[in-house]
Amino acid sequence: MGKRRDNGTLKKVALVLAAVIVLFVIYYLTGDNHPNRLKAHVSKQAVADKKTCSEGPIEQFSWSPRVFIHRNFLSIAECEYIMRKAEPLLTRSQVVGANEDQVSTVRTSYGTFIGTDADPVVMKIEQRIAEWTMYPVENGESFYVLRYEPGQQYVPHHDFFTGEGAERYIAGAGNRAVTVVIYLHEPEEGGETTFPMANPPLSLVPKQGDAVLFHNMLPSRELDEKSLHGGNPVIKGTKWVVTKWIRTGAYPYSWWYEFLQAQRKANKPM
Repeated sequence: MGKRRDNGTLKKVALVLAAVIVLFVIYYLTGDNHPNRLKAHVSKQAVADKKTCSEGPIEQFSWSPRVFIHRNFLSIAECEYIMRKAEPLLTRSQVVGANEDQVSTVRTSYGTFIGTDADPVVMKIEQRIAEWTMYPVENGESFYVLRYEPGQQYVPHHDFFTGEGAERYIAGAGNRAVTVVIYLHEPEEGGETTFPMANPPLSLVPKQGDAVLFHNMLPSRELDEKSLHGGNPVIKGTKWVVTKWIRTGAYPYSWWYEFLQAQRKANKPM
């Protein structure tokens, strides 16, 4: 009888030990400390990092209006490239009028549109913006580059079109849904981007390479009056920005629109 009890006890102990070993092996193979699992985690993270549109973090500053900042969206080299490309073309900035664009004390900067024109640097930046905003690249208007010297400003305004003459600008592309403003060069003082209808009011200090994204429309597609924004006067130094206005639909005057249309026709089966 004693031997049978001993054999039964040994079997129970063996089963317990086997269970412990099995659990340990399962934990080792599937746990966070397993080197293969760590390798897999690092690989997935590397892929995720590769897919992000740039290196800096994204910060949310307001939900009403919806305002976000993407730090280090452009490199210093990209900022300098855009400024060099635009500088010879700068003229006094204008504002939208009922019948035509016009010079106004509301906007005292100098600016110019720069087309994509298959420029690889510009194309790369525009594709990065499309990735961040989740709007097709062909929905964007051409870049508009602005330079502000001391005393120059842009008083609070809306980017969407409304009122008399609005239909002329909306055309077949729809209204401006999203705006992205990228700081190419920061002034020594002044030049903050303001959102006076945010609660509390926002005043964003320019920093080279950072990009501000804000929505001109609510999720319901109604125009968001709280997207009112402006550029404070520059006090010292020079401020450069590049703006991308993004429509609700494809913008038929953009280089991307024509390029993609041609691509689709070329790939269309006969």
